[in-house]
Amino acid sequence: ATPGAPKTLYYCVANGEHRISKMDVSTEVYTTLAGAATSGKIDGAMTTARFKDPHGVDVVYHNAGAPILYVADMENHRIRKIDINADS
Repeated sequence: ATPGAPKTLYYCVANGEHRISKMDVSTEVYTTLAGAATSGKIDGAMTTARFKDPHGVDVVYHNAGAPILYVADMENHRIRKIDINADS
């Protein structure tokens, strides 16, 4: 992301659905990044990772690269890291 540029991507948690999602407001497309309808405690690729009642997400940009997300995985009592570039 370019400093000062308008942000078009928003990241959110769907705690009742145990998912981390992304919304592109420029295209109005909403996609699941990680997690699934089934809760769990699985680390790994975004498609296999499982969360249990995530409650918050913080987005950190490093050197204008892809964001790294930190997720409060409430019922698993963990802070989880999602590296968009690494798919983990």
